[in-house]
Formats: sequence, structure tokens, C-alpha cells
Amino acid sequence: MKTKRLDIFSLHFLWVAAYPVFFLYAWNAGELPLGALFLPLLVSIGASLFLYGVFFLVFRNGRRAAMAASLSLIFFLSYGRIHEGLNVLNEPAIWRHRYLLPFFGLLFAGIFYLSARMKESWLTAWTRGLHLFGVFLLFVSLFQTGVAEAGKAKAPSRAGDFLEEEKSFAGQGPLERPDIYCIILDGYARADVLREVYHYDNAWFIEELRKLGFYVSSESCSNYHTTYFSLASSLNMDYLDGRLKGVPRFSKNMNVLGEMIAHNRVCRLLRGMGYRYAHLASGWRVTMDSPLADVRYGDFTRGNLGFWDRFDDLTILFLQGTILKPWVNQQVLWVGHHRVKNNLRGLLRLAGLQGPKFVFCHLVAPHPPYVIDREGREREGARMDPGLWEPKEQYVDQLVFVNREVLRVVKALVRRSKTKPVILIHADHGPAATIRDWDRPSELNLKERMSIFSAFYLPGSGRELLYDSISPVNFFRVVFNAYLGGRYELLPDKAYFGNLTRPFELHAVTDKVRREKFIHESRL
Repeated sequence: MKTKRLDIFSLHFLWVAAYPVFFLYAWNAGELPLGALFLPLLVSIGASLFLYGVFFLVFRNGRRAAMAASLSLIFFLSYGRIHEGLNVLNEPAIWRHRYLLPFFGLLFAGIFYLSARMKESWLTAWTRGLHLFGVFLLFVSLFQTGVAEAGKAKAPSRAGDFLEEEKSFAGQGPLERPDIYCIILDGYARADVLREVYHYDNAWFIEELRKLGFYVSSESCSNYHTTYFSLASSLNMDYLDGRLKGVPRFSKNMNVLGEMIAHNRVCRLLRGMGYRYAHLASGWRVTMDSPLADVRYGDFTRGNLGFWDRFDDLTILFLQGTILKPWVNQQVLWVGHHRVKNNLRGLLRLAGLQGPKFVFCHLVAPHPPYVIDREGREREGARMDPGLWEPKEQYVDQLVFVNREVLRVVKALVRRSKTKPVILIHADHGPAATIRDWDRPSELNLKERMSIFSAFYLPGSGRELLYDSISPVNFFRVVFNAYLGGRYELLPDKAYFGNLTRPFELHAVTDKVRREKFIHESRL
């Protein structure tokens, strides 16, 4: 007799649907909260139930519908990863979507035929096999998630220190406090690196900034090798050694650093002094929003941008692994292009906000993906890979666009402000086009990654506190000392580097990234 209804052995399609979400979460748990599982699980399981319902209407048989749903899900949910694998093999005749999608369509037709024609004895055997397979996937996924959660170390709290510091600053400084703008240009290389590695002369941009009154450092290096570490350090005006003592060196829990960025010392001190904090949504999870912000710009609620802003990193990563990959990548690139432009406009709009105000803008450019050409147009055929720093020409194109627009913005900020503002423009780290082995970087690799662009508009006596090799850990120490009554000692300018698989295993590379040594090496 045929099994009409869904039974316990036919629930395997749910486990097949859930597995890739748990797998992706476990692999990226160090950068994600546990709550990130909810939306992609809802999408995946909802899609599996929809597929099952469609097949049940066709077959009027629970086991046949479940088998067709499971086999279809295996192919549909793995399409993006299969495409990536073929892409790595560099077989253009195979991996193009226009060839791969019809092939998957044929597979789907085969699954439909197999499910319809299979004998009951074979159907029973397949159902039990898929049930065992699904239970195994469920066990593995839950185990991976448990291990990932157990491995999340927490940094020791320093909230008490900040509270005391906030109290000590309350009411200090001049009555007329300047507006402060912090503009992070993600992955922006220093001028000498642009010349030697990217064959681009950035002198015109630097000269225009100097004409406006900016101090442009020629020897600045980042204190850390990634955005997480760099922003956690610069926005807390300190090296991270003390706050990371409780974090194992083998940990991948970047949420520790994300919390340091979200509840950073600079914002808390400024808010305690009466500043309003305006935050521009970056598109990157950690700086997409801030719990400390008084004003948020870029929280889109309508249109395409609003639709994609509702999806977190894990949901997008999950969708990029499915048969929806071509469409999802196209949409994500479109959003990235418009977000860069929107945030540049946002800086000007926030200039009208009643102050004093602190405006923080993390612009994820010229960092890849390269979604903008040098004229500001959406780049055709952009690659959706934030870790792909080549081709160098596209990096330069995006940088040229950023130069022109940032220059336009800062000219307007200086011109419109009654009280001259403080403006910091700097990179979090450099690019990485030359790096092939993060475990054994050459001195040229280190120089490219650690050397950063930095420019400062510090009216009055603030400029006198700057020097050519100043690093991000001291940027806000100078600002507080010059304008807000601070008495901070400037820290030694040091640089630390780690690989991507063991990010907390940091090594001092200060002596290896000095400018004069790099210039000598590049001319050999």
C-alpha cells in the first residue's frame, strides 16, 4: 500500500535544508551572533516545505514528495559552491551560469522523473537511506554549532574604567567644541605603496588636501592588519594586549573585537562631553549600526536597498551558495555601489545637524569588491569577492573615484562650518594584492598591508601635535589633547600582523614596515 502521508522517516528534507545554514554558521561563528541563525534557517526550511508541498500536490504521496524535495534541495543548495569550485578550476566553458543553470535544470527534471517512476520497494529503501543521511547531517550540524559556540571566548570587561574616564571628562574642554568627522577609507594604500605596487601617483589628491590645510602623513602605518583589530584599537585609543588577555591565541571569535568597536571609548567620552554621535551605516556588519549612536544615517527602509538591509551576513552567504547566486550577487554588488555614494552624500547632510557632533563614516572603499569605476559608474562584470584585491587597475579606479568625492565633501565641510571642524581621514589597513601566503608574508607584503593613508584637518594648534609616522592608536589622543582638555601620553607607534586562520596570534612587525627600508627593497 502506498504511503500517502508524511511520516517520521520522510522528514529528511528538513535536515537537508538546515544543514548548510548550520555549517556556514559554524565556519563563521567567530564573526556572528547565535541569533544570526534564525533568518537563514527560516528561509531554508520555508523553501523546503514549499518544495515538499508542490511535490505532494503532484505525487499525492508523502515519501515520494519528501524524496524529490531532498534530492532537489541537495542540488539547489549546493549550486553556488559548485560554481565556485568550477571557477577555481578556471574552466570558462563549464562554469558560466548560462551553461550551468540549464544543466541543473536537467538534473531537476531527472529527479522529478525518478521520484514519479520509482517502485515502492526502492522508494522505501531510498526513504530510509535519506532519513539516516538527514539525521547524520543534523547531528553533525548541531555538533559543529556547539563546538563553535563553546569556543567563543570573552574579553575581560573594562566598562568601569570607561565610566571613571567619562566622569573625569564631563564638563572639560572649551565651551565651543568643534565638530569631529572620522572618515575611514577601507584598504586605502599610502602614497609610496600606490606608486611602487599599483603604479599610480596620488600626488594630486594629497596636494589638494594640503591646499585646504590638511596635514598628510607620509609614513603612517596601521597598528593592526585587519579592520576588526585596527578599529578596535584606534577607537579605544590603545593597543589591545590588555583587553585580549582572556582570549586564547587560537580563537577566531571576532565578536570580542566587534564589541570593542560597538562600545568604543572615543564615542563614550565624546557623548559624555555633550557631543551627538551620528553614525553612517557602512554595509559591514560591525559598523552597520552602533548602539551608541544618537543619529543613524543609511538605515534604508524602502526600495532595493531597504530590502537587502534586512538580510544579515549569514543569510546573504547562505543565498550565495544556492541556485539564486547569480541574482543575489548582482543585487549585493548594486547595493554596495549605491551605499558608497549614499554615505558620501550623507556626510554633507549630517553637516547641518546641530552640534557639537561626532560623525563616523566607515566607507568600504577602495576595498573590494570593485563596484565603481573611476567615473562613479557601476562596474560591469564586478566580482563578488571582498578578499580579491586584483586586478590592481580596478582598485586604482575605485580609489580615484573615492579621491574625487572625498575631496568634494571635505571642501564643503570646511566651507560650511562656522567653527572649523576636526576631520580625520585614514585607512584601517592597506590592500593585499601582493600577498599569496598570509603565514609567511614578505617584507613587501607587510609594507603593502600595513602602510596606510592618513590626513588630518586640525585647525589652530592641533596640527603641531602631528608627526609623519603617527599611527591610528594616537589619532584621537591628539584630538582630545588639542581640543577637549585631554592629557593623554602619545603611545609608541607599533605594528602587529597575524594570519587569517589564527587572527589572535599576533607578531610585532614594526621594524619590517618602516618606509625607508621598503623604498630600498623596491628599487633593488
